[in-house]
Amino acid sequence: MAVATALVPRLGYAQVSKLARQSVREGRSLLAILAESGVMTEAQAMAAIEQASYPVFEQR
Repeated sequence: MAVATALVPRLGYAQVSKLARQSVREGRSLLAILAESGVMTEAQAMAAIEQASYPVFEQR
């Protein structure tokens, strides 16, 4: 769940953990769960994941 880890700075560990467990339990993507729950849009989640994928010295 590397995707979940990338969302922790924005949403906090507890909330991401809860949503990630729901994703696994239901066999659905974390992005779908996030959008459906209204926590963040798919675009916002993708932006957070993209930002987290760059090394600190290359932050955009």
